[in-house]
Amino acid sequence: MKRILLALCSICVIINAYGRDICPGYQGIDISDYSGKVNWTEVAKDTNIQFVYMLATVGGDSVNPAFQPYLSGCRKTRLKVGAYHCMTTTATVEEQFQNFVSHVHKDSIKLVPMIYVSECEYWTADEVIDSLRLFCDLLEAHYGKKPAIYALNAIYNRYLTPVFNDYALYIIKYSDVRPVIHGGNDGIRMLWQYTNKGKIRGFEKPVNLVKLWTARMLELNLIIPKKYATHKPPTKKK
Repeated sequence: MKRILLALCSICVIINAYGRDICPGYQGIDISDYSGKVNWTEVAKDTNIQFVYMLATVGGDSVNPAFQPYLSGCRKTRLKVGAYHCMTTTATVEEQFQNFVSHVHKDSIKLVPMIYVSECEYWTADEVIDSLRLFCDLLEAHYGKKPAIYALNAIYNRYLTPVFNDYALYIIKYSDVRPVIHGGNDGIRMLWQYTNKGKIRGFEKPVNLVKLWTARMLELNLIIPKKYATHKPPTKKK
C-alpha cells in the first residue's frame, strides 16, 4: 500500500511540475562534437530513449567531425535519428543549406532536420526571421516536412515568437519549470531539453536529455514521410 501511495504522489508531482500533457522522464538525447566515444549498443538498451538528435553542420562550411561515425553507429540500432544545423549570421542561408544537405542525405535520417538558432549578433530581428523562414522553406522542400526549430527559451521568445510557433520547437531550459512560449503554443509540437548533465550508459561524458510534450510527438511532427517533396526549393525574395 505504501508503494502505491508513493507512486500516486510521484505522478501528482510530475503533473504539477510539468503540466498534464508532458511525458515523465526523458525520451531523447542530443549530442554534438564534444560527446566523446559512444557505444550505441549500450545506449539502445536504455528503453527510455526513443530518439537521438546530433549536430551535423555549422554555418556555411563547418562539419562536426564526429557526425558520420555517430550516425553510422546509431543507425545500426532501434533508435530514430535526426540531424541539426547550427545557423550562423556569418554565412548566407543558401550556403548553410548546401552545407547541411551535402552531409545529411535524405535516406540517412528518420527525423526532420533541425535548425539551431544560437546567436543573432550580426542580423536585425527582421533579418533573423526572414533568414530562418527561408532556411525552413528550403529544408521542407528538400526533406518533405517542416524542420524543427532549436533555441534557448529566452532567444526564442526574444527573436522568433510568434512567427514560428506552428513549427516543432526544441526548447532549451535547464530547470524543473517547463518552458513558456510567448504568443501561444499548445505544447503538442514541443521538445524540452531540460538538462545537459544526463548520465546514459554507453556515453563516457554527460549528455543533453530531452522530454517529449506528448507521447505522439515523434509520430505526428518529427518523422520524415517516406515520399519526399519533389517541387523546386523557393528562392529568396529580393
